Amino acid sequence: MTVRTNSLANIIQKKLDVSTYREQHWEGTLWDYLDLVQQDPAVARNAFQRVYDMIQSFGVETVTQFKQEYKRYKFFSDPIGEGADAIYGLESKLVTLVDFFKSASQGYGTEKRILLLHGPVGSSKSTIARLIKKGLEWYSRTDAGRLYTYSWRLPHKHGDEGM
Repeated sequence: MTVRTNSLANIIQKKLDVSTYREQHWEGTLWDYLDLVQQDPAVARNAFQRVYDMIQSFGVETVTQFKQEYKRYKFFSDPIGEGADAIYGLESKLVTLVDFFKSASQGYGTEKRILLLHGPVGSSKSTIARLIKKGLEWYSRTDAGRLYTYSWRLPHKHGDEGM
């Protein structure tokens, strides 16, 4: 039994990338975080800015559909999932969606609204939500999309053990 555990532990240890883990699990004080924000204000983006930047990071191309030119955001071709959740034929609707994120990211009124995806069965609502989720998970692991969280560390006081 010990041999299996050790060999499994060795396999896991070989697969671990400690430096990447440490980068993605940064720890510091509030002052350290504020220093990071001062160096790169994009660290403190709001959710709308983050989603818009994530979509833009994949690039945009112009396509012609029914003799009309549209923007096609490459993100909706699902480059992360190699096209498994790709969305085609909804270019005008996707432009409207991205415009929502763009205006909200710039603070133009829509940031106080809830985004509601509605339409008939099979109109890609769930696929769009899945793509955005997948995209944000991927983007948050890049330098451009890195996220920071914090937790409070309160000093331990004697006599508070029962609380």
